[in-house]
Amino acid sequence: MGNREDLLAGALECLKTKGWARTTVRDIAAAAGVNHAAIGYHFGSREALLIEAFTQAIEAWGAETEGAVRRCRSARAIRSVLAPGDRVL
Repeated sequence: MGNREDLLAGALECLKTKGWARTTVRDIAAAAGVNHAAIGYHFGSREALLIEAFTQAIEAWGAETEGAVRRCRSARAIRSVLAPGDRVL
């Protein structure tokens, strides 16, 4: 991974463990294994980095949830056309 991806992963880890208010630039840099100046270089600010990390996590969760809902709907649709006692392998 590059510094940008490392920072996003480190920020997400810090958000999970410390929350928004208690996560510092130094915490994120330490979790990412990079110099804290990389945050400014890649994101401009701590807030911009945290927003990006949070946004990516929500998008990933949404995609996961959407897939689960699709699978559930498909299973219901299949069951709705089966006769009682039919088995699906």
